Amino acid sequence: MKYLQSDVQKIKEGLYEAADAVSSTLGPEGMNVFIEEKFAPRITNDGARIANSLNLEDPLRNAGAYFVKSVSAKQNDDAGDGTTTASLFLQAILKESEKEDVSPAVLRREIMSAARRAVSLLEPEAQKVEGKEDIKKVALVSAEYNDIAELIAEAHESLGKDAFITVEDSKDDSTALEKMRGYELNAGYLSPYFITDFSMARSVLEDCQVAVFSKKVANINHLTRVLDIMKSTQNNRLALFVDEIDDRVLGFLVQNKQINNIEVVVVHPLPEALDDIAGITGATIIGSSGVEFRAVKEEHLGKAEKIITTNASCLILTDPIKANNQAMKISAEAQNEDNMYLKERLEKRAARLRGEIAVLKIGAANDMSREHKKDKADDAIHSVRAALAEGTVAGAGIAWKKVAKQMEDSTKGRETAGDRIVRRSILYPSAILGTTRELPDVRDALLVEKNALLNAAEAAGIFLTTKYALIEKNDEKNINQS
Repeated sequence: MKYLQSDVQKIKEGLYEAADAVSSTLGPEGMNVFIEEKFAPRITNDGARIANSLNLEDPLRNAGAYFVKSVSAKQNDDAGDGTTTASLFLQAILKESEKEDVSPAVLRREIMSAARRAVSLLEPEAQKVEGKEDIKKVALVSAEYNDIAELIAEAHESLGKDAFITVEDSKDDSTALEKMRGYELNAGYLSPYFITDFSMARSVLEDCQVAVFSKKVANINHLTRVLDIMKSTQNNRLALFVDEIDDRVLGFLVQNKQINNIEVVVVHPLPEALDDIAGITGATIIGSSGVEFRAVKEEHLGKAEKIITTNASCLILTDPIKANNQAMKISAEAQNEDNMYLKERLEKRAARLRGEIAVLKIGAANDMSREHKKDKADDAIHSVRAALAEGTVAGAGIAWKKVAKQMEDSTKGRETAGDRIVRRSILYPSAILGTTRELPDVRDALLVEKNALLNAAEAAGIFLTTKYALIEKNDEKNINQS
């Protein structure tokens, strides 16, 4: 049963406690957090992982922690990094809001407006990332380990700006970079229940079968032949690429995954990608070429050495011969295409099929250290990707300090409460990092920094206009009577 409660102060205490835990990891001298997990505890300073693991015992305080989880998840989706900064900004904005006597609704609008203005002042400060040394500098801020930063920079130097880099365990304590053929899709799993590697929040299927459907998988009977083939071949690993799938069928696959009947992942790519997936895995598209649901045979299923799927992307490690054949087919279509827009799209598809991917093999003396280094490497990869997209600004809060001064100078005599709150809040990173030992010449990704402030401002506005909470509680009287 849910009970209505209105202790906003207690909710705020939970938010601050959660934000303290996440923001304690800020900067090169940031602290680690120990996380108890079912199979193996871990030590990390990955803000996203810490936020996702937050769970406070008191239900009202836990409601406050939810705001930190929410802003961290949004930041991770928008930029792939910067959850610590976003959590710090959220806490800062709320603390500074306590000093203002303005209605919550007005404050919410003013804070969001001021945050947008601050971002507009930050954007001109961005510098383009060029060359291996620039990339290494950005990577080192998040990675902390020089060898990891060096290898990430090497991968981008070799494979270009759009290099796809994934993180794996090394077989020993050494860290190295491997390059292999791979095909990357901008589409992720349709349910987080398909995750197999919980440490990296991804599904990893090795030596799996591949089924590609161009027609809607509308009921379980449409999968009967595929499931029969899996049983007869004694291969219970399946990657399912669909144009459309009914929620009940998706639920059926999730349920079977959870009871370990099958290892499965379902991905919904763009329709044009179905042909490429079929080409590189040797699958026949079901629903076309005369192959209907009831007529599926073993030869209609493809195979893949490994498929790695996150919430936003899917990587298929490809057979070079099949990938080249598919790329040649698409290139031939491009040559015969007069429409320049369609021609360019076909050429991009062919280039993607020929692409290499980089695998960063992380080694360490023990499992806990390896997981910590993997977290750092993953953060650095996302940070570099963001930096390459929109450039970098001076790190350690220096760029925000300049923006705060510009805001103050430009709003003299007409500064709103929201202006004051945001201006003071963006000084928090430099105040914290300025208390540590001398910092190197660091650069932060513009994409990360601007989203951190905007996401924090949005979450703070929602919190300020929240007065009541519906909290689930056990009905002790009913429990005792049952």
